[in-house]
Amino acid sequence: MSTPLARYGTAIYGVARYTSASSDTGGRKRMAEVALNLRNLSVNDKITKGRAVTTAAGTIEGTAVLGAPLPPEAAEVTTKTDALEFARDKKAAADNAAKLATQELSAAERAWNTALADYGRLVGTKSGGVAAKINACGLDVAGTPTPIGEMPQVLNLVATIGDLTGEVDLAWNPAKGSKTYIVQHCEDPLGGAWTQFDLCTASKITVTGLVSGKKYWFRVAAKGSAPGQGPWSDPALSMAA
Repeated sequence: MSTPLARYGTAIYGVARYTSASSDTGGRKRMAEVALNLRNLSVNDKITKGRAVTTAAGTIEGTAVLGAPLPPEAAEVTTKTDALEFARDKKAAADNAAKLATQELSAAERAWNTALADYGRLVGTKSGGVAAKINACGLDVAGTPTPIGEMPQVLNLVATIGDLTGEVDLAWNPAKGSKTYIVQHCEDPLGGAWTQFDLCTASKITVTGLVSGKKYWFRVAAKGSAPGQGPWSDPALSMAA
């Protein structure tokens, strides 16, 4: 099988490169070039290669390839291989130390959090809930709800017949700042007495215990952090299931 030649006299032959050159007889002969493959070698590969290079005999049939004594380039490979190995080991030790330091930091932080939580419970008990005493112990006081003023009117109250006997379903738009809703019903919104059914936190509720087939009026008002309640919603009418 003939050996391929590159356009300008170079070709790849197996893992070695060959260059065309003239022989003494005027013909062509292949001359091998060194293939370093540095990009394909890991640090460990380079250290292994460096050790192999410096321990190789470097002779063919008793003839020293590099001459005697060995040129300084060969000794330099040994020196740089030693330095590379030292740097590799140093980095490995530093990586391991960093990993251990990170684990120690995380453990110390968890222990600190536990200690402060225990201290916080102690201060909470001993202070009796007095803000000045909590601050005097070096801790912050938890925020308390701030009244936002008068509650708005509940809007878009809708009453529909329920699923079970004596039920009516109510739903309305949530009121900003509300904590609870007051739900009332009556038979005559103009002159009848309103009866409170329940307090709820959601903007919907099912009223139960009504007389089946009877019509009722319903209204809802919102309560917030401040004392009192907001205006009543417009009343809504529905028959009980």
